[in-house]
Amino acid sequence: PTLTTRPSMLPSSSMLPSSLPSLSPTSTSSTINAKTAVLKRHICSELNSTCIDLSTEGTPQSKALEWVVSNSDYQSYAVGRRVQRYALAAVAFSLEGWGSNGIVDWRNGGEDECLWIWGWNDMYKILCDSSGRVTQIGFDNRLVARGKVPVDVALLSD
Repeated sequence: PTLTTRPSMLPSSSMLPSSLPSLSPTSTSSTINAKTAVLKRHICSELNSTCIDLSTEGTPQSKALEWVVSNSDYQSYAVGRRVQRYALAAVAFSLEGWGSNGIVDWRNGGEDECLWIWGWNDMYKILCDSSGRVTQIGFDNRLVARGKVPVDVALLSD
């Protein structure tokens, strides 16, 4: 006699989900939120007038804060360097013209902000002292400020 088996209507164990979805935020988003809060408190303690802009979505300040904390090397930077990168990013996000008319987009530059070039040649670069602190920002005159250079540039001074 021949035995035939009928297909089962029950799902096999390999078809069942491996785990239930989680409703809690991922560790990555909670880590970024924590880093954002810490850097924001530090910036506000140094420059209170920029706190509202840090919390307002779409401002150069909020974009700069997000850019700094999402960098994979963020944890390796000292607080002073985090603030310096934030201030430079706030200035950059307040300007129009990056990546057009031969103007280099600084976000395509290297990790070291002291090597960023903000124009079509070395004349438009950031200069730093031997400690890595920004001493001069050279701008290509084809960049157009949307309003004013942000007050956050004051964070670059002693």
